[in-house]
Amino acid sequence: MNEILTCVCAAGAALCALILLFLKNIFHAGLTLGLCMIFIACLFGLRGAEFLAVTQLLIYTGGAVSLILFGVMITNTRRSKSSLKTHYIFPALLIAALMAVLLYKSYRPSPAASQTIALRETGFSLFSAYAAPFEWTGFLLLVCLVGATAIASKQKS
Repeated sequence: MNEILTCVCAAGAALCALILLFLKNIFHAGLTLGLCMIFIACLFGLRGAEFLAVTQLLIYTGGAVSLILFGVMITNTRRSKSSLKTHYIFPALLIAALMAVLLYKSYRPSPAASQTIALRETGFSLFSAYAAPFEWTGFLLLVCLVGATAIASKQKS
């Protein structure tokens, strides 16, 4: 059952990534990116990496995609016609296939015991040695959001 769910989530993530290549509406692309990240979080959860699954959901799906969609809605770009060129699709598919082959060849499952020790060390280092850079990164993202809002509101008037 776990293998079937893994295949379904992997296929869903790959399908979302391929659909993302062909979308011209930036708002729909942001939603599809969020769905792709949810599938990736499910893959992390199915492989026993719950910390990475929750991090993927909170930071990438919840934070990054929300910022993208918020920026699109503020700047009102979703109503304008996109000028995407479709002649980049073949190189993008080629690079995606190459990355898929490299990921498939480099995948090696690690034992669960070493994952638990690595997770504990990661948690301790994140909240001790790397607490300040972690907080500064959050502050920098907040400043970027406020700056983007200020620029977008000046362009409307």
